[in-house]
Amino acid sequence: MYIDAITRAAHDFGYNCILIHDACASRELQFNGITVPAEHVHAAFMSALDFAYAKTISTQEFLKDKKNLKL
Repeated sequence: MYIDAITRAAHDFGYNCILIHDACASRELQFNGITVPAEHVHAAFMSALDFAYAKTISTQEFLKDKKNLKL
């Protein structure tokens, strides 16, 4: 959840964000009596950020293409 806030803020300040999704973690959450597994929480946050705020890639993709990325 911290990654979400920081990535959105960085985007709002004009940064082009790259998010390495498998270098981030989450935990299970409870809402209205429902337990949401950590992997579902992670997928929901990553998909939301990938939609409009960051390019989400794996560690392997980053290491393979880091020379071509505009950081």
